Amino acid sequence: MFEGSPDRSAHEGTPSARDLNRRTVLRTAAWALPAVTAASAVPAFAATPLEPVCSTVTATFATWSTTSGAIANSGNTGWLKRGTYGGQFISANEAQWFNGTGTQGPGRTNEPDGSFISFANNNSQSAPAVVTVSYNFTMDGPGVVDVAGTLKFGYGNSGSNPQWTERQLVDVELVDNGIVHPLARLGHQRKGTAANADAAVYLPANANATTYGAMASSDASLRASGYVLHLASGSGGHSTVASYGPSAPVTLGGTAGTSRTITINYKLTLPRRHTAAGVSTVNDDVILNPPTVNVYCTP
Repeated sequence: MFEGSPDRSAHEGTPSARDLNRRTVLRTAAWALPAVTAASAVPAFAATPLEPVCSTVTATFATWSTTSGAIANSGNTGWLKRGTYGGQFISANEAQWFNGTGTQGPGRTNEPDGSFISFANNNSQSAPAVVTVSYNFTMDGPGVVDVAGTLKFGYGNSGSNPQWTERQLVDVELVDNGIVHPLARLGHQRKGTAANADAAVYLPANANATTYGAMASSDASLRASGYVLHLASGSGGHSTVASYGPSAPVTLGGTAGTSRTITINYKLTLPRRHTAAGVSTVNDDVILNPPTVNVYCTP
């Protein structure tokens, strides 16, 4: 269900009808940035010698679309660009929570222009939806590159008690002349471990074993599929920031002296939604920051 225009005055425990399915996690938790490794194995540079980095570029946002299934979106999913709203960009009201102009809530963030904000819900209660987000950079001729970036996961809040939730999963890949180079598979872990201060806490705050048992995939099955799952962090464990890369260096072809566009795709998978006691549930939230690309010097 679409979360509606922001109404920050309602409390999570007593949401208004307008805010019943509003995910407030990102608005109330301060993002922390733990050191996290990339999902794909990074070979030791000593074993794979590389020349120094010649340049580092920030990829620019290109397009996004729902490539499988359907999402409920009305301004809360799209690109963040200060002064540009609507269409492929998030609405002005929604933007205030990500561009540093918000006046309510300690959890507001200040994301760079070109970030992608994913707060829409999957429309289906039986099948996943996939949103594909693309960034581009240009390169002359052949070369070797790696990709690094940061994304933020939030635990969705259905507004019900217990809080029914799902996560989003993110697959990162580089595409050059139709050749796909997988870079990372990322997701958030459902709750802490014995080594984590929030070990006994289900997230969001009013989730429980029943809501967790209804999630589409277990942590173990996702790890078996190659996903790196990140622990929640921050006060109450309501959010997590995942860093990926530098990726394993990718050798690209091309013709010397010829410039071409290379794409970095993010495939956001929103699992099917649950319905319990007449309450529609939500999918979790993701913010993608623009990735950076290291271009290595070649002999």
